[in-house]
Amino acid sequence: MKEPHPFTVSCSPNEETLRFSIKASGDWTRYLNSNLESGGSARVDGCYGRFNYKAGGPEQIWVAGGIGITPFMSWIRDFGDAPAADVDLFYTVRGEEDLLFHDEITSTDGAHDNFRYHHRVSSVDANLSVEQIAELCQGDVRNKHVYMCGPVGMMDAMERQFKRLGVPGRNIHYEEFNFR
Repeated sequence: MKEPHPFTVSCSPNEETLRFSIKASGDWTRYLNSNLESGGSARVDGCYGRFNYKAGGPEQIWVAGGIGITPFMSWIRDFGDAPAADVDLFYTVRGEEDLLFHDEITSTDGAHDNFRYHHRVSSVDANLSVEQIAELCQGDVRNKHVYMCGPVGMMDAMERQFKRLGVPGRNIHYEEFNFR
């Protein structure tokens, strides 16, 4: 209980309530998932990340794997009247049961012309590739800023693939779920 655990905020910066989306993947997070009660206290420290789509270019690709959808939910919930960029969100999960916030994201997709949602269930559709992303998103991927959050192996592989397609390294941004 006293060791630090890095979590990403999933609420909009404008919300009064601080919201986290936490995957029960270890002893402590499984305990938290089963025992957390409303009204409890917590010590929150940070922010430590620099993952901010508003600092990127006008055309963006967001890639989320599993619980890596969390920072993107914060951004989506902060759109207001319109996203600050033209965005294609690609969300990949292993199984249908892992597809978090699907209805909310689908609703956002329908509300904004410059936000497009693509989801993939790898157990049914196979793994998502950068070539598929390039085919599905509007415009040339080389001109876009890419934001990724998910399993490290997925992000490493996609970073190499995006660079092979000509996306400059300075346009590739990622969030890790650990302290740097």
